[in-house]
Amino acid sequence: MKTNRIVKVAAITIVAAGLMFVLSMPLWATYANKYSASVTTASVPETVRNLVDSKLVAPLYKRYYGEGDDRMMSRCPSGVHANYKSTEANQDGFYHGTVSNWIGCSKKEVCKFRANTTTVEVLEGDNFIAVAIWLKKPMAKQDKGEI
Repeated sequence: MKTNRIVKVAAITIVAAGLMFVLSMPLWATYANKYSASVTTASVPETVRNLVDSKLVAPLYKRYYGEGDDRMMSRCPSGVHANYKSTEANQDGFYHGTVSNWIGCSKKEVCKFRANTTTVEVLEGDNFIAVAIWLKKPMAKQDKGEI
């Protein structure tokens, strides 16, 4: 009799846990969509990703966080990250995206960029300019992606 009761309690517990999991899936999907990149970064050619990382993301990280590589593990995507808008190059031959500075789970867009295998350019006003020129310009606090 006691064994039968334990089995019933275990079955109810398993059903309740499964129901909670199923009900929480829409909430998790909302969270994942809110904080995920526009496209999978791996789908953009490695040469383009490496160029954006070395010419734009790394210098911005250095500007905001200094020389050291003292990154901490976090559930949130802290730091400077490039997000690509498409897995394919646009008609102009460039991959377009944004660079964001994440502080904890809060995101601030720093700039919009376009890149191909040889060039990275940042949108300033209505025109794209070379990333090297853009990085030399002084940035106001709000332009630095500070939150």
